[in-house]
Amino acid sequence: MSFRELCDCIYKGRRIYLFTTVVVLFLTLIFIYITPTLWGTKYVVKKPSQSQNFNYKQYLGSIKEFLSKEQYEKLNSSNAIFYLFNASYNSDINKREFFEKKQNGIDVNKKNLSLISSTENRDKKYYTLSFVSESDKNIINDTIAYEKLISEKLNFQLNSEIENILNIKLKELEGERELLVESAKFKKEIERNKLEMSYQVALSAKQVSPINTANKSDSFININLGSDGLRRALVELSDNSKLSIYEPELVLIDSKINSLKRIKEEELKVNFFKAVSSPQYNIEKLTPKVPLLIIISIFFSFVISTGLVILRKIFNEDF
Repeated sequence: MSFRELCDCIYKGRRIYLFTTVVVLFLTLIFIYITPTLWGTKYVVKKPSQSQNFNYKQYLGSIKEFLSKEQYEKLNSSNAIFYLFNASYNSDINKREFFEKKQNGIDVNKKNLSLISSTENRDKKYYTLSFVSESDKNIINDTIAYEKLISEKLNFQLNSEIENILNIKLKELEGERELLVESAKFKKEIERNKLEMSYQVALSAKQVSPINTANKSDSFININLGSDGLRRALVELSDNSKLSIYEPELVLIDSKINSLKRIKEEELKVNFFKAVSSPQYNIEKLTPKVPLLIIISIFFSFVISTGLVILRKIFNEDF
């Protein structure tokens, strides 16, 4: 068939073209009407800067002595924190929790879960966070609410992890302290027995006042203090708050324990990412794309009409 014959067929079949176009456009409009309108927003994020988490880094510095090298490097890594956020952002468990709260406990299907995603960019330095909603008015609030949910869950998780580490260290220190206290009490009891014997000897010798001499006895029984001095020494030994005299390391242990208890009362707030772009300026209508659907429907109506016209001509020629 020549081009001239094709043009002639098209002209003769113009009613077919008109009818087919009207039908296809009508079906397209029905499809547009029944298709839910979806709005999407995207924003790019990267790992948090040092200044964003200055207080967190300072806090880690204060507990560094209580952490192993692996624990400190893990908690101090901005990359680890950033990747943890993106993994949590993509978690179906978190998406389901968010949608069920939003929809008052209604069951959520997999289609809903696909509306939220975090995608790694090619350079692997940035991630694109995507959020899709049926309302262009609520999409920004929903996006912020979901990001807030993830940040709160991760902050709780991070605080719990650090608290568990510190609790374990606190128990270790308290265990060390108990051993030192027992050792101090044992040494103190030995000292008390020595003083008690010296006191009895001083009473028997009627040595009341201290002996003014430069020579100090190294024997087990020493009455140089006199009975008055020895009695006073025995009174001082009854004070259990001075156990560090016998175990000086108790001072350091008590300092660490008090420091840990004070640190445990602090609550951390970590920034898990730095926004490169804002979702408020990236809202777009995802479906239905009306202009594109109309163009496609017109194209297909032309193709279908042309096919019908050619078939009619071939059918007429054969019969």
